[in-house]
Amino acid sequence: MRAAAVLSLAWLTGCASTTPPIWPGPGWQMGGNAEFRAAVARLAEGATIDCGMHEMGRPLDPAVRRRVHDCVSRALRGNEAFKFGTARMPLDSFVTEVLVRSSDGKLWFLVYDWIPIEEYVTQWNATCSTASVDRKTLYVDAAQCKEHSEGPLTLP
Repeated sequence: MRAAAVLSLAWLTGCASTTPPIWPGPGWQMGGNAEFRAAVARLAEGATIDCGMHEMGRPLDPAVRRRVHDCVSRALRGNEAFKFGTARMPLDSFVTEVLVRSSDGKLWFLVYDWIPIEEYVTQWNATCSTASVDRKTLYVDAAQCKEHSEGPLTLP
């Protein structure tokens, strides 16, 4: 019986190690596609504040969560160029949300939503008057937003 349990555990561990990760990589490689990440990089060009890209749904050390929240809050209050993002998996899709203040002072909120079962991607790009980040969840609350475009972000 003990041998069967050990073999079962070894088999499960082997299977778990071959499962591909949900996200393509750590940090800013999470979520979106290369074109989306390039748009974020272009908007954030010159930004000295990077509050990070965070995968939602995984435990986050309370001290780290506090530092991230403080980073975004300071950047928003100081009208400084910065970037911050989250990646999560709701019911049937992979969602990446990014808040960026570009060097020209515009506050951007970009959302990339990929539904793999339908092979469907939607992207919304908006400029907002204000935003905040929830202290406990790190969810972005963007307000008074004006839609800039849908689909890949094109800038002049």
